[in-house]
Amino acid sequence: QGSTLLGRVELVDGIATLAVSGLPVGLDRLEAVYAGDANNAASTSLPVLEDVVAARTSLTLASPDNIACNGTLSVQVHGSNPTGIVTFFNGTTVLGCAWVTNGIATLLYANLPLGVANLTATYSGDANHASSVMEFVQTVTTAATTIGLTVSPNRYAAQNAPVQLTAAVTGADPTGTVTFYCGGVELGSATLVNGLGAITLETLPVGTDLLTAVYSGDIANSASVSAPVSEKVIATPVNICVTSPTDTVVHGGSATFAA
Repeated sequence: QGSTLLGRVELVDGIATLAVSGLPVGLDRLEAVYAGDANNAASTSLPVLEDVVAARTSLTLASPDNIACNGTLSVQVHGSNPTGIVTFFNGTTVLGCAWVTNGIATLLYANLPLGVANLTATYSGDANHASSVMEFVQTVTTAATTIGLTVSPNRYAAQNAPVQLTAAVTGADPTGTVTFYCGGVELGSATLVNGLGAITLETLPVGTDLLTAVYSGDIANSASVSAPVSEKVIATPVNICVTSPTDTVVHGGSATFAA
């Protein structure tokens, strides 16, 4: 093929057959060269032009029909070990691009609007595969969230000492508020900033307090509740001072003390 050797085969009854794969896409110039033998001179065939076209491809959806707004989109490219890139669109808006690996292109954190989305996936093609396009529909729901609660100081605190409660919420860029509770009693609320909300208070009751944080949710994120955190608040010691009007008491006598 041009100057590229495709292979060598032995003649059988004057015929040599070579099966090849992987010819480059385009118009290929093919020739056969006979080496000759003791009784026959070498010779070269007239060139044959072979038009090699890219293999057809198709796309199918590899992710669920219903995903969260920060979910993952996956498309399978059908072909003979295709490579290249798949670009995902929401209308004319580009959601992102993903390389095809083992026939699958996966876009993480698609950032989709809630509701029914009409999407398009476009495969770029490669040296041996033609491009292809697929339109599909996704139902997009709110993102699941998780919330973790930390308390400082951890586990033990003195009565009337400041205690900080911090909630960390993960989801699709969550906003809104976090409300903190001791048992069923509300302690206060905080607005999320970069997924974090915190309050500081000095009024936790003495004893073992069970603390939780509740995230309100927002348009893109569902509400969630943290696991409870136990904090033991230790009562402040009371100092007692005892005084007596006299330093000496007669044995068997009485004395008056004041505390």
